[in-house]
Amino acid sequence: MGKQSPPPPPDPTATVAAQEAANSASALQSAELNRINQSTPWGTSTYQITGHYPDGTPIYSQTTSLNPQFQNLLNLGTQGATQLAQTGISQLGNVSKTLGTPINTSGIPKITGSITDAAGTPGLTGSIDTSGLNPLQTQIGNGDYASQIRQAQDAAYGAQAQYLDPRFKNQQDEINNQLINEGVSPGSDAWNKAQQELSLQRNQAYQSAQDAAVAAGNQEQNTLFGQAATQGAFSNAANAQGFGQAAQQAGFGNQANQQGFGQGLQAAQLQNQASPAALSQLFALRSQPLNEYNALMTGTQVQSPQFNAYPTQNVANTDVGGITNQGYQNQLGYYQAQQAASPWNSLFSLGGSLGSAALISDRRLKREIKPAGFTNSGIPLYIFRYIDGVDMPEGEYLGVMADEVLPSIPEAVLMGDDGFYRVDYTRIR
Repeated sequence: MGKQSPPPPPDPTATVAAQEAANSASALQSAELNRINQSTPWGTSTYQITGHYPDGTPIYSQTTSLNPQFQNLLNLGTQGATQLAQTGISQLGNVSKTLGTPINTSGIPKITGSITDAAGTPGLTGSIDTSGLNPLQTQIGNGDYASQIRQAQDAAYGAQAQYLDPRFKNQQDEINNQLINEGVSPGSDAWNKAQQELSLQRNQAYQSAQDAAVAAGNQEQNTLFGQAATQGAFSNAANAQGFGQAAQQAGFGNQANQQGFGQGLQAAQLQNQASPAALSQLFALRSQPLNEYNALMTGTQVQSPQFNAYPTQNVANTDVGGITNQGYQNQLGYYQAQQAASPWNSLFSLGGSLGSAALISDRRLKREIKPAGFTNSGIPLYIFRYIDGVDMPEGEYLGVMADEVLPSIPEAVLMGDDGFYRVDYTRIR
């Protein structure tokens, strides 16, 4: 009993040849179905086989015949188109003569690129006379109020200090006398605490005096700034009024100039409009012979009667490749199902699933050995179980004995580090 082999895959060359033959047959059948002979009130259209290609495929020709009435109409239309074409050819002499003569534009008004000022129009005023105006005030005052602010601050602080100095001197004397009378010694905790409280009161009073002096300085600055701002605003208002009067006077002159410019622009536009109109007429006269020739040569074309359209028929191609591949997949599935249904663990297929193709096949590690046929190359097959302690799943196995493989396929036999033979089942056929 040899090892069952999987079904061979389809031959791609044979499959392609079969698919091409099927496609060719479908195309020929579709062509046959669509070559329909027609007979209409206008005439007939028929197909005939007039020969064959080297592969035997027939060669068809289509013949269209009109009935006498429509054939006569076709002949008359062809005759009329021929006469129109002959007339057009006779006009080529005029076309050549006209196109061979240079265009004369001497009588066409010239395009003007400038506008002439009207007589007596005053020139544009490009500036406004500001010689009699006071300069604009761009800052308020001279910007230096530090001395005035310092004077105000010093005055405010001096007014407070003249009362604070004698007041805190008297308080110092009083607190010293009081502490001495109470028996408190200088440098003691009570003495230092009283001195600190008096010092805190003194600092707070003088700080309040300084804050009041700063506020007085700021108030003085605001007053000075407001006065300077009022003076600057008045000066600038007078300047703006004088500038407005000068601008109004300049505007009168420019308005008169603009009116004269508009009149010159209208005259130039009228001249420029007349120039392209005259040029367009000249080109139209030059193109007339050519237009007449084109009209004669592109007259109504002769139309042949049309036959009825009919629905085309297409024969679907047979999917030979798909059918062949599906048959192979069915055979392969049957083979795989047989392999899965085997009551033994085939070492031929377990190599990849166990992580190595070289599996333990030493006779010394097997028991319950029973012959099971031969491989395709004639190596004996056995059904067996591994002895206890061998690192293989429990169950019956189908495989070979390493000592029987070694003489014929020595490259398939390996000696493990444990001193037992292993077989590379991918090398056994």
